[in-house]
Amino acid sequence: MLFNFNVTYYSLVTGIVRNAASNASSYGAVAALTKSITRVSINSPHAKVQHYEEGVKKIPVASVTIEDAELIGRLYRKGRLRLRK
Repeated sequence: MLFNFNVTYYSLVTGIVRNAASNASSYGAVAALTKSITRVSINSPHAKVQHYEEGVKKIPVASVTIEDAELIGRLYRKGRLRLRK
């Protein structure tokens, strides 16, 4: 699962990223990706620590650059990526 969000307020986005693994896991995802938490592209992922909710399966999570998150989003919208169910 990719969390591809626009960073408008750093403090609002950090909660999304901090809970990404637990949220993705609760939907059945086996891993999660988060878009780098930065307003300016530095071609370097920047993320926060993960918080796992009790009772939710722990899954791996990684941060990707802004450019990579946007590319994945474009490919998905064009139908060039498929989701597993």
